[in-house]
Amino acid sequence: DGSVENETYMRSSVLVFGCSSSPYQAGQGQSRILDICKGDRHDDSNPWQWDRVHLNLPFSRNYDPSLPRILLIRKDGELATREATYVDDIRIGARGMVRGRSASKYLKSRMNSLGNQADDRKSYPPSTSPGPWKGNLIGTATPFPMKSTTGKKWSRFRAGLTYILERAKTPGVIETAELRKIAGLGVHLTEIYQYSRPYLKGFFNALEAFRDGRDLEGWALGSTMESAKLLELEDAGTAKAREGYPILTRISDELVDHTKALLVLFVNEEPLVVPIRPTDRNKLRYYGGDASAEGFYSTTQYPDGHVESREGLWDERFAEGGSNLREAQNQVNHLLGEVKAGKHDGCELWCVTDNAVWSSVWQKGMSSAK
Repeated sequence: DGSVENETYMRSSVLVFGCSSSPYQAGQGQSRILDICKGDRHDDSNPWQWDRVHLNLPFSRNYDPSLPRILLIRKDGELATREATYVDDIRIGARGMVRGRSASKYLKSRMNSLGNQADDRKSYPPSTSPGPWKGNLIGTATPFPMKSTTGKKWSRFRAGLTYILERAKTPGVIETAELRKIAGLGVHLTEIYQYSRPYLKGFFNALEAFRDGRDLEGWALGSTMESAKLLELEDAGTAKAREGYPILTRISDELVDHTKALLVLFVNEEPLVVPIRPTDRNKLRYYGGDASAEGFYSTTQYPDGHVESREGLWDERFAEGGSNLREAQNQVNHLLGEVKAGKHDGCELWCVTDNAVWSSVWQKGMSSAK
């Protein structure tokens, strides 16, 4: 009849929890908003402007391990301003205090114009030694960027390792919830100290040893590492950490060995500060090797083109082992000798193998095969 309808239509625009596409949609939407807020990258007055992308990729002729893999370059040849986002926290990396403040002000004003709250009270002044973010510390006060963890997390992990060894003496078991929390903290620390990852194997084997089809040491391993890490990120309590596991866990010999190894790596009272990348373009090594039932060959190439190689034949008894074991033994023996000789201190080492199993071990830092 031509009258105005006074009806209200409402729409829900939230992402559904548990929907497999929700995390992707959230990340995609966030990236698009940030891209819009950074403005026109071709505008010379824009603090977020950049002109070209420089790819610094391994195995390329001019690869420099002391630089990031992907660099955005401004028109003046300087590194462009970048940002890193974790959930709703944003950190800006810029060359100089003035450029950092300018980029922050520009981004916040454009975010607020689109309804994304960016409160000045939650902003901090630029610093080469910012505080912890997700428990990690990243600093640029030195010529090369460094990383570390907080003293609290470092001390907690060392105390947890000591507690495991005390419980191993008597009564030989440990509260499962406590072991899972220590392991979860250990996994979290591998984001900074990657070399500690292989020694967490004994933790998860011990935790899984109660399941059917496992030996006393707990082989084989399930997907328990990520679930344990979530306990640390969520600051989970005892009941949550014990969920799905027995109250007590037997402390295996392997767990004791790995705990002692970690205490060697975490022997200092204060957290170690380690470089994010090698500090020199010459700290780069390429290794390749292969092994057959009869013999082996290994070679390491240095930046100046110099090559060091070795070859030989297996002992007849060792030759009866599987191809995976021979491949591992060949590469580890060669590299271990060079590492002990100090030839790879602070270097980035790329290993090439045609063995899929051993390639996976290199990538993960551990193996599910005993």
